[in-house]
Amino acid sequence: MQPWKRYQYDAAQLLSELGFAVQVEDQITSSRGATHEVDVSARRAVAGVEVLWVVECKLWRSRVGKEKVAALSAICEDLGADRGLLMSETGFQSGALQMASGRNITLTSLEDLRATAAADLQLARQHQADDRLRVVEMALGEMRDTTVGAEFGEILKVIYLLGLSREEHAQRAEEPEARPTVQDVLAVADRFHQQHPDLAQKEDADRRRGKESPERVERMLQTSVPRRADQEEVGVLARAAVKCRTSLNEGTLGKWPVLAEDQEGKLRTTWCMRQLLDVLEKSIGDLSRRVDIQRQQVERERAETAS
Repeated sequence: MQPWKRYQYDAAQLLSELGFAVQVEDQITSSRGATHEVDVSARRAVAGVEVLWVVECKLWRSRVGKEKVAALSAICEDLGADRGLLMSETGFQSGALQMASGRNITLTSLEDLRATAAADLQLARQHQADDRLRVVEMALGEMRDTTVGAEFGEILKVIYLLGLSREEHAQRAEEPEARPTVQDVLAVADRFHQQHPDLAQKEDADRRRGKESPERVERMLQTSVPRRADQEEVGVLARAAVKCRTSLNEGTLGKWPVLAEDQEGKLRTTWCMRQLLDVLEKSIGDLSRRVDIQRQQVERERAETAS
């Protein structure tokens, strides 16, 4: 790759780390119908409004002159861009500095931009680590063996009502809680039968044998629902995720030093968020990989059962 092209990708990578959606050598059409080809476009939503930055990269041996500032300013004005970034590693002529003053044009280099955005970059890394860890936690929660009651939660109140006597139904009707409709009951029953045909068959058998409904419902709610995942491995991953979450929370609260467990299970002492993220990013990445293995195992077993 040519050095000037690598320079474009380096600038795009830095903006991507700041949370922008970037496009190298992008062609953008203005509202007037004019098309501009820019080295890098960077877009980001702020409070629901899309922000557009236009970036021009000049990997020159000499300083960049004011004509390039004027050209970038005209492009930004035509496109309605919020900011234009003119990148140069050799600096800018005095005329360029004067022309950029008071305009929505920033004259910078990779090093200067990285230094200026250091706090934002770290915050972006912190948010990304939190998001990735949250995905791991949710996936692990879905893989843990549970009970019918835990799986269906509050909606099982509808099923419970099926086991009440006429007098108990009348008593419930006087309570302030909303009464479930027939459609609610049918919807829950259909969902239950589709997801757990084996448990539904047992429940139907109990009903045919005339067992008391309240006891039958209570027994059904406590019935185990296997997730087909390796529960021992899921437990190990869940404990590792808790340790990652604890370390990240302590770092966010500034409780330094923070102990963090690396991907090999060794404790590391960290004294700042950068050090903590260096450890946690690898640990969370390893957790994500191992969770994906378990998810694939569950999907394979479900496919085999369905076939």
